[in-house]
Parts: sequence; structure tokens; C-alpha cells
Amino acid sequence: QWITGASARAAVHGLRGRVDAIAVGMGTLIADDPLLTARPPGLRSARRVVYCGSRLPPPESRLVQTAAEVPLVLITDPAADPAELARLGDAGAEIYVARSSDRREQIGESLSWLGLAREQQGPVTNLMLEGGSRLLGSFFDAGAIDECHVYIGAKAFGGAGAPGPIAGAGAESVDDCTKFRLVSVERFDADVRLIYRR
Repeated sequence: QWITGASARAAVHGLRGRVDAIAVGMGTLIADDPLLTARPPGLRSARRVVYCGSRLPPPESRLVQTAAEVPLVLITDPAADPAELARLGDAGAEIYVARSSDRREQIGESLSWLGLAREQQGPVTNLMLEGGSRLLGSFFDAGAIDECHVYIGAKAFGGAGAPGPIAGAGAESVDDCTKFRLVSVERFDADVRLIYRR
């Protein structure tokens, strides 16, 4: 089910091994059951962050099953089930319950919280978003994306119902969109990575 080839995927794993944390939303967790680790391991072991809302990861998910070995942080809203949060905490997850259910406010709150040093863990100074489209859209809506690594695989899917990579509110006009500048283009066999910065 890979869209990009092995060398492009190796580059993503290399980036995973250099960041403080990697985040996904619940849609990606349910669809892919990812581990969110760098393979092979990099210089850092990134904390895995899941933006949950009120829907929580199942105990059998690989992220929860490995929470005792690799740090797992769950960002939830106030409606999350306290008993289930306690069970996930017992499994090793660190839990942050946001004060607001508004996705944009949660992002600002959680980024401030992640930026604080806690116990042995240093602050999160860079957070890699691995999707999905709702999470990316929420971060774009909150103005919280500084850099985009866009991988283009040499495969075309198309279709009128094909989902885009970014959901959220979006922009009403071209003048209102978030603007980036292209800083790098790199080829990985048949695939391409474009890096844009704000």
C-alpha cells in the first residue's frame, strides 16, 4: 500500500530519527495502526503524539502496546472517558486533557504544553505531523505549520472522490491561503521530495 518507494520512505525514517516528536490523528491511528518509530533508530527517540479528541486509541493498538518502551502522549478533549484515560495511563501513556474542545485552541494549548520540559524529557522543539488530513487541516487552520515536506510518488490515483491531503476550514481565496517558499527539491528514484518553509 506504499505510494512512495523504499528510498523516499528511508528519508522519512531518517527525519523521524531527528525530531523530538511525531504526531498523528485518530483516523490515521485506526487506519494504519502505526508504530511511529525510526527504523533504523536515529539520533533521537521521538515521542509519539496522538491527537485524540474524545475518541481514544484501542488498548490493542501498537502505540499503546509499546508505550512503556517508547514515550506515547495522548492529547484529548474534556469529553474523553476518564476511566479509559486511566487505563491508558496505566499502560504507560502520558495524557494531556485540553481545556477546550475547539481543535485550533487544543493545538495552541498542546504545543505550549509540549514545549515545557517534564521530568527526564526535554521540551518538544519540533513536532513532525504524519497526518491525516483532519490533523493537518487543524494545524493549518491554527497557523501552526512552519515547514512542509511533500513527497510525490510516481503513481496516479485520481477520481472525483479522491481525498486531498489537507482537510480543515481551508482558505476562501488565493489571497487568504498560507504562503510558503520552496527551499529544496530532492529526487528519490522515481519519487520527489519538495521542502517548503513559511
